[in-house]
Amino acid sequence: MNNIKALIIDDEPSAVKTLSLMIHHYLPEIKELKTTNDPHEGIFLLKDFQPHVLFIDIQMPLMNGFELLKQIPQINFNIIFTTAHDEYAIEAIRFSALDYLLKPIDADELRNSFSRFIQKQTGTVSNQPLYNNFMHNLNVKDKKDFKLALSTTQ
Repeated sequence: MNNIKALIIDDEPSAVKTLSLMIHHYLPEIKELKTTNDPHEGIFLLKDFQPHVLFIDIQMPLMNGFELLKQIPQINFNIIFTTAHDEYAIEAIRFSALDYLLKPIDADELRNSFSRFIQKQTGTVSNQPLYNNFMHNLNVKDKKDFKLALSTTQ
């Protein structure tokens, strides 16, 4: 896969800078990287820039990461949540996230997460069922109606 594009949405400038440096150092496959501290600008960038992978914080003022994703009509990118809070892990799984990285982000975990992204992109398995599940989970009112998506590939 050539010319991989990534977007970072995080309200903390230091977190964006750190993750940007880690991406440049450990993930040379990412050729284009955009960042924002503003969730509203993030929505615009998701539509305009069309990244292959999104690194998004969960807890942000104005709009959390889950609320931001609900604003996107079609999720055609992979989601890696980056957060200092582990209590959102189950919800992130329910939202069919590719991965969930705890801050401070470990370089090996970042590389492993990106390797899963590459495997998913080069594999023959369609992402559509995960995206359909993701959209279902974004729109359900009651947590008991969430559907848990588990990969059957290694």
